[in-house]
Amino acid sequence: MLAALTAALLRPAWTAAPPAFDAPAWRGATHERFEDTDVYLLEDGKYLYVAFDAAKADGQGDAVSLYLWSDKAAYAFSVDAKGAYSAKCSVGGAPQWTAHEKPRSDGYAVVMRFPEKLFSSSGQSRWLVQFARTHPGRHVAYTWPAGGDAGNVVYANAFSGHAPGLFSVAAAPAAGPTVAPAAQAGRLWRGNGAAIAAPAIPADAQGVAVAQTRDNVRFTGVEAKSKDGTQHDAQSIGWSSADGRAQADIERVATAAGAVYDETQALSFAFDNLQNMRFSAGLAADRGTGVDDASQANYSYYDFSLYGKHSEFEMRWNSAGPQYGGAGNDAPAPGTTGYTLSASRQFGNVSVNAGADSYRDDLGDLAYSDESAAISAALSPALTFDVNAAANAATQYSSLPFAQTGADLQYDGGGRQARVAYREDRYDGGLARELAISGGFDVPLLGMLQLSHRQTVTTGELSLSEPQQSSTASLMHRLQNGSVSLGYQYAAGAANVTFSFEDRLPLGLLRATYYNPNTRFSTPNFSLKLITL
Repeated sequence: MLAALTAALLRPAWTAAPPAFDAPAWRGATHERFEDTDVYLLEDGKYLYVAFDAAKADGQGDAVSLYLWSDKAAYAFSVDAKGAYSAKCSVGGAPQWTAHEKPRSDGYAVVMRFPEKLFSSSGQSRWLVQFARTHPGRHVAYTWPAGGDAGNVVYANAFSGHAPGLFSVAAAPAAGPTVAPAAQAGRLWRGNGAAIAAPAIPADAQGVAVAQTRDNVRFTGVEAKSKDGTQHDAQSIGWSSADGRAQADIERVATAAGAVYDETQALSFAFDNLQNMRFSAGLAADRGTGVDDASQANYSYYDFSLYGKHSEFEMRWNSAGPQYGGAGNDAPAPGTTGYTLSASRQFGNVSVNAGADSYRDDLGDLAYSDESAAISAALSPALTFDVNAAANAATQYSSLPFAQTGADLQYDGGGRQARVAYREDRYDGGLARELAISGGFDVPLLGMLQLSHRQTVTTGELSLSEPQQSSTASLMHRLQNGSVSLGYQYAAGAANVTFSFEDRLPLGLLRATYYNPNTRFSTPNFSLKLITL
C-alpha cells in the first residue's frame, strides 16, 4: 500500500523525484485517511511534502486537491489520475511548486512539494488546510475534515507550515464562531444535499449569519430583514461521523412578511460505505398562513446509489404533497410522486450518461417525464467534445421543449480557452437554434482577455423579427492582493461598460464597481462594498 512510488532518490531533499512512501523519510509523517485516500505530510526544513495515496480511481477526472488559506490569500493545488495538474491563487499567480504522479494497479499516488518560503514569507505561523478527492463517476467530492464542501474555508483545519508536528486535529483553533453578513449565509451552510437548501437571503438584507463547529457537530443560523420588510430566520444543526461515512441534518427556514408567515422544517440523513454504496433520505414539511392542510404540504425522498471504479447507477424516489409558494403566495401546486433513474459508464477517455424520470400528480395523470443521453470524449488533455439529446413529455410545464439536441467543443490549455456550442430546442409551436462562441487568452502585461458571442434564431410560432444576439468582452489584470477588471456587454440593443476593483484588506475584501448608466439598468451605477472573509 505504501510502496506506491518507487523513486531511486531517498535523500530528505527532493530534487528529481519524491521519496518513496516506504523510504525511512516517511516514517513518522503525519497521516490522515478519508474515502479510499491516505494523506501524508512531511517537512525537512526546506520543503513541505504532501503525499496522496489514492485507491479505487474512477478514471479521467479523478483528482486529489490541497487547499491552503492564509490571512492574505487562498491557494488550490490539484493533480488528477492522468498526471495533469493545476494551481490557483486568489491574489495572483500560484507559488512555485512541484508535483509527481505515479499510477498503480488500483489507483494512483501523488506527492506535492512546496518551498518553505511559501509559509515563512507570509509572516504568520498558522494556516488553514483542507484535502479533497474528486470522484467524477460518483458525482461527488470527499474531503478531510469530513462533511464539508471542497474549497470552502469554513470546513478547513489549522496547521503550522514550518514547525515540528506541523499538522493534527488537535491543532485546530478553539472553535470560535464564524460571523458573516446575512447575505452570505449560503457560504456558511452545509452543502450535503439536505431536504431543503440554504436559505435564500436577498443581497439587500440587513442582519447576521453565524456558524459554530464543535467536534463533529455544526450549527448555522441567520437572522435578517430585507428592504421590503420581509423577515428571514433560519437555523441548521448537522452531524458528521469521524470517518465521514454518515451525516445527519435538521433544518428550519422561515420567512414573514406582514401577516403572511411561512416555515419549512427538514430532517435528512446520508450514509456512504466509501466502497460501492450510498444511501440518503429526507423529510420536509411546510407550515404557515398559506397552507390550508398541514398534513399535505410535505415532501420526502429516498436515494440509493451503487458505484464502482468506472460506473454508477442511481435510483431516487420523490413524493410531494401540494406545494405552497412561500410567504405571500397561497396558491398550491399539485402534489407529485415519481422516480428518477440515472446511469454512467467510463470507457477509457469516453464517458456515457443516461437518465430517465417520470412523475404523476395526485390524480394519477402524467405531470412530467424525461429521457436523456450524453456522450463526452476527451480528444486530448486540453480538448473535449460533448453531444447530448433529450426527449420530454410535460403537461404541467408546457413551456418546456419536447426535444433537445446539442454539441459542445471545448479547449483549455496553455493559458488559452475556447468553446463552440450548438443547441437546438423543438417546441410544439416552433424551433429555436442557438450558437455560442467564447474564448480567452493571456495578454502579456495586461492580463486575461475573454470574449463571447451568442446568437439565437427561432422559427414557427416562436419566430422573432430578427436573431437575438449578445456579446461580451472582459479584461482582468491581477494585482498583488486583488484585481482590476474592465468589461463590455451588448444585448437586446443596449450596451454596458463595467469597471471593477478588488483588494484584500485585513478587514476583508474591498470591492468597487462602476458601470455606465443606460435605460436597461435602474440600480445605482456605482457601488462600494467591504466583504468580510
